[in-house]
Amino acid sequence: MNPDKELYGRPEDGWTFLGFSSQGEVIDISPVTVGKIKAKMRRKTRALRRWQTRNGLSGENSASAFIRIFNKKLLDSPVDNELSWSCWFFPVINTVDSLRDIDHYAQDCIRYLVSGKRTKSRYNVRYNDMKRLGYKNLVHEYYSFNGSSDNT
Repeated sequence: MNPDKELYGRPEDGWTFLGFSSQGEVIDISPVTVGKIKAKMRRKTRALRRWQTRNGLSGENSASAFIRIFNKKLLDSPVDNELSWSCWFFPVINTVDSLRDIDHYAQDCIRYLVSGKRTKSRYNVRYNDMKRLGYKNLVHEYYSFNGSSDNT
């Protein structure tokens, strides 16, 4: 046991452990884990933008690659009996707040890759355009995984 990693408190005070955070009855993905996945998305967006510029490709090519990479990382079931990101979190969490935050960040990255701009004009890339490229919404996938029709 590492005494520096031990914390004593009341359950209602909340805790964070193995990527989960709990505050009262709400179990969600921890802010550190959300920050890490968003940092991965930011790094991959920058790398794909460089790849796109270097090879003279369209924004849709790089956005499609981004979508493939993160659909696989977040939603696909890996081989060799490993847990995927969604298989680890979806059965345990009971709120979609963090998933919604990750979704909005991913959509912003995709819009930037397609439009090449960080201005308001990136919103000319519509949600349907992202869906056409293969984008899967984490909140929708969470509700599909848990068999719930409540999309609030």
